[in-house]
Amino acid sequence: MSISPVGAAWCPTRLADLVLKIEVWDAAIGDAMEMQEGQFYSIRNVRARVSLGGFLEGKLVERKICRLEETRASSDEHLKALLE
Repeated sequence: MSISPVGAAWCPTRLADLVLKIEVWDAAIGDAMEMQEGQFYSIRNVRARVSLGGFLEGKLVERKICRLEETRASSDEHLKALLE
């Protein structure tokens, strides 16, 4: 099983098979609508499932999206690695 490659202009070709599609439902919709391009977010409790096409994708129902502040990278090892 693999992730469906992204064929969108916003996604660099070298990252096309590293982007996970996440469908957002119910309480999580409001948080997802407030997300902004160019910002970093932590998304917790994403449920994995297989799409009809046989690819891995995610589903998020709860309010588990949190914007990350780059200034806090020294105390967040995952954000620090992402920025490096």
